[in-house]
Amino acid sequence: MRIESVTDIPIRRQISQSFGQMNRNLERLASGRRLVSGADGPAALAISERLRAQIGSLEQASRNVDHGVSLGQLADSALANQGELLGRMQELAIQSANGTLGDEERAAIQQEYGELSAEVDRIAATTTWGETQVLDGGSHEIQVGTSGGAGATVAISTPASTMASMGLSGVNLLTAQDAASALGPLQDAMGAVAHGRGTVGASINRLESTHDTLAATREHTAAAYSRMANADVATETSQLALNRNRLRAGVAILEHGGAVKGQLLSRLL
Repeated sequence: MRIESVTDIPIRRQISQSFGQMNRNLERLASGRRLVSGADGPAALAISERLRAQIGSLEQASRNVDHGVSLGQLADSALANQGELLGRMQELAIQSANGTLGDEERAAIQQEYGELSAEVDRIAATTTWGETQVLDGGSHEIQVGTSGGAGATVAISTPASTMASMGLSGVNLLTAQDAASALGPLQDAMGAVAHGRGTVGASINRLESTHDTLAATREHTAAAYSRMANADVATETSQLALNRNRLRAGVAILEHGGAVKGQLLSRLL
């Protein structure tokens, strides 16, 4: 014979609800996420996933900017070395143009000038970032945006800085006249290198500013994502305690009701 009060049904339903809510509290605390599944909020989950993807895109864009800054710094350093070499080459040209020197002395000067010329070309040929030739007179596009629209790239323009590209091919200091004729082209080459360094430096400054903007955007995007998707530990902990107490109360009521029913049954028998 079974004696069951009609009050058992809502109590059992409340126990089931409390148990389910307690499990959700535990899932959120274990994962650290408020949106564990799509059922926790379809619209919020869709927005949070877009924010999460945007955060990853911003991080990659920041890494791209870092690489661009490094490429620019490499180009600036190489151009600085070439500038020093050209400065020394101009000193040699001024020395060789002096009428007090003889052929042997000018030959020694030409020897040093040739070695310096070869070093200028070597720097231009071997200055690379990975497999990218840096001092090639090209424009290196740095992807700094998270889309393909306008303003998504920043260009670093680097000069071609070989002896030939700077108009110094065939220059020699073997005679006073040749040395005097070399002064103009050498001065122009030094000016071109200085201008190239200025252009690269401006690009570096722009990239560093872009990096700061990306960092700020990522910070605010991550904060928005955290507020939307991450679990509030304090709230979930308090809700877990509340649901656990509700569960215990429901079980206790059922146990008490069962004891009363047992006493009634023993009297009937």
